Amino acid sequence: MGSEILWFVAVLALITAGESKKSVGGTCHPNDLKGLRSFKAGIHSDDSGRIDKWIGNSCCEWDGISCSNITGRVTQINLPGFITTDDAPLQAYMYGSISPSITLLSNLEVVDLSGLVGLTGKIPPLIGFHLPGLRKLSLWGNHIEGPLPESIGKLSKLEELCLNENSLSGSLPANLGNLKGLRRLDLHSNRVSGAIPESIANLTSLASLSLQNNLLTGDLWRLVICRG
Repeated sequence: MGSEILWFVAVLALITAGESKKSVGGTCHPNDLKGLRSFKAGIHSDDSGRIDKWIGNSCCEWDGISCSNITGRVTQINLPGFITTDDAPLQAYMYGSISPSITLLSNLEVVDLSGLVGLTGKIPPLIGFHLPGLRKLSLWGNHIEGPLPESIGKLSKLEELCLNENSLSGSLPANLGNLKGLRRLDLHSNRVSGAIPESIANLTSLASLSLQNNLLTGDLWRLVICRG
């Protein structure tokens, strides 16, 4: 019996190793590859040189990209402006526009393009329908414009939404309160206007909220008290 168990464990380890190797060295899923190439095409300057190394079809090996060991699909885009090194943190700048084709990467869980200073464009209107597994969206410290899409209320797994220090406008979606797992909401220093939706009181997991330096109206304190 003991030898049979050891044999089973050995086979399982080989299968797991094969899956991991597939996700790291295999060819990228066509939709993921198309989405990442479209993103790269929209960037005309990256002084860190990270996306200049995005060559070939094995996108899971690219800088800033992480993939699932099981499905091989891209799950994370991590290209923040502040890069930690052995000597000291470095500031990286990236200039260009975020391609809406980023929503082709339907298994994304993390998108961190924060602090890059020069990114423009809009948050894709249908992001909530195409990226159902998204847990973190961090685009702070850029020049992202336009409204916060209504579909963002569909991102039921979202935990962090950091869009501060951009050029966002329009009103806050009324369905923002649907994000019951949201722990951090940071929208400060934009041009968001209108009334703070009462649904924000439904964000029962919220630990950090920052809405200052906008054109919002309403009594946020009253909403918080009502929630309690």
